[in-house]
Amino acid sequence: MERRRGRTTDSGKHRRRRGERGYRGRSESDAPRAESAARSEKRRTVERASRKGRLSGRLVRKRKGRHHECRDAPESSPRLDAAPPPVAPRPVAPPDRDAVEPIRRTRLYFACLFLAIGIGAVVRLLFLASHPMRYDEAYNFLHFVTQSPTFIATHYIPNNHVFHTLMVRFVSALFGTSPGVLRIPAFVGGVLLIPASAWLAWSLSRRWVSTILAAIAVSVSAPLIEYSSNARGYSWLALFTTLTTLCTLHLIVRGSQRWVWIAWAVLTALGAYTIPVMVCPALGMTAAMLYHWRKLPKNTPVRRNWFRCMVGAFGVCGLLTLAMYIPILIVDGVSAFTRSTEMAYRILGEHVGSYDSMLSSVLHDWTHRSSVVWPWLLAIGLITFFGSALRKPTPQRLLPIFILGGALAAVTAMRAPMPTRTWLFALPLVLACAACGLDEVRERIARLWPSRIVAAITVSVIVILMAHPIVSVARQTYLSSELNGLVEIEDVLNECKAFGPSRCAVLARYTPATAYYMSQNKIDPLGLPDSRDVQRVFIVSDELRSLGELWHSGVDGYDAFEPPQVWRETSGRVVYLAERPAEKRLQNVPERQGKIAQLEP
Repeated sequence: MERRRGRTTDSGKHRRRRGERGYRGRSESDAPRAESAARSEKRRTVERASRKGRLSGRLVRKRKGRHHECRDAPESSPRLDAAPPPVAPRPVAPPDRDAVEPIRRTRLYFACLFLAIGIGAVVRLLFLASHPMRYDEAYNFLHFVTQSPTFIATHYIPNNHVFHTLMVRFVSALFGTSPGVLRIPAFVGGVLLIPASAWLAWSLSRRWVSTILAAIAVSVSAPLIEYSSNARGYSWLALFTTLTTLCTLHLIVRGSQRWVWIAWAVLTALGAYTIPVMVCPALGMTAAMLYHWRKLPKNTPVRRNWFRCMVGAFGVCGLLTLAMYIPILIVDGVSAFTRSTEMAYRILGEHVGSYDSMLSSVLHDWTHRSSVVWPWLLAIGLITFFGSALRKPTPQRLLPIFILGGALAAVTAMRAPMPTRTWLFALPLVLACAACGLDEVRERIARLWPSRIVAAITVSVIVILMAHPIVSVARQTYLSSELNGLVEIEDVLNECKAFGPSRCAVLARYTPATAYYMSQNKIDPLGLPDSRDVQRVFIVSDELRSLGELWHSGVDGYDAFEPPQVWRETSGRVVYLAERPAEKRLQNVPERQGKIAQLEP
């Protein structure tokens, strides 16, 4: 046997026998091809004849198993440039219900999401200008906002949230120094936190119901509403923590991407420049990244690339933070941070004695201005979420555990419990996890009772219970977790300005808010009760200072005034007014104003 060009050849005898067999096989197999060729030729002939107008008789041809008749063609063929006959429009099929239903559902979900964001923005806007100035925001205004940006960037105390203070300084230079204007940066950060938390819930679960529940929970949360209308940097700290958590989730789930690493480094540095407490959640994210890197296959390009990008992001974050704090280090040195830390630990030690009291105060502050059911609802959601995360661990579900555990470990290492407001960065993450857990509870109920009515009732009940705290928040006159630093004195100072600042005296528990309102109304230091020009004394009493503690016989000038009468009363505050008797009032006025004074009632 010979091989030539990939074919097998043999002797002539075998070739002749195979050729005979092949000839017979080819003749049998070529019959269908011949018939097909004849039909094609006849079809071409008919087409040529129909074009020339010479077709006559009746031709029958077979096409796709059906007989079609070509009747006699007209003697003259139509013109080639003639307009084609009108074609009837094809009937439009009705839209498929299965294809339209997801679109309608998605639109409904987006409408609910935007509604939750709008409600949260409106509630925060109500407390933006109506709420009196608090202790810390008034102190920050008097000592930093009124200074130059250079002074803000080169001096540090725990009350100076540098990045936020610079934003307040910029806004106040453009729009004034009213309380509503000073709170605009915090308001913007608090409103942006609602869609960011919803996005976080979507990244954790990939479900619309949990996304909407997270948006509702953040919109109606009393602490988040309070610090969105408080000229402090805590709303921006929570926003930066949520955004960096989203970046970490993106890196763990979808792989290493350079722009995400850069965004993570920049956002973490800005959070640390706002409040150094940003180090606590950043440590938890770093632990999650290292855990994910350890789980990658060894000796692979993916693992090496992840390690290089992670080290680069940490380096960029550290350099940016150091560059922003260098002016403070040059002017005040490292002692500015150590002195501030010691002062903060001393002050906080008086309020937060141990870690147990810290956790209990945090939980109380997060839930005490909500409904009775709301804490239990959050507890059910958190237990369900973390239970499923431990049973079926996934990178995105383990990340909240790493962040919260890393923050607790950092606080334990510092050996100083943090106050309630500094834990605000963890609240959006907790609410997003609780929303995902409640969505899992809803799915389990749907599996037990597979009915649309039961599903609708379940979702409605969860949404109503989740949004119910908005009722109690709207009823609050003051939305402040630190009532000790809140003194409502603006209306009293306005009355003193109208009557005459030198003719009025005010006795109240002093806070920086008093100095703020005096600077806003351009009031010089008020008179004292023992001054002969003072005709009225306003006594502002609250839960910490009663009327007897503020106005008693030990106060100079006490005997020159009549017994105080209630002038104005609000929740938690009573303002009393003590006036000089009419005869003493006339003795103290100048002679040229005697006639005018006699006309007074």
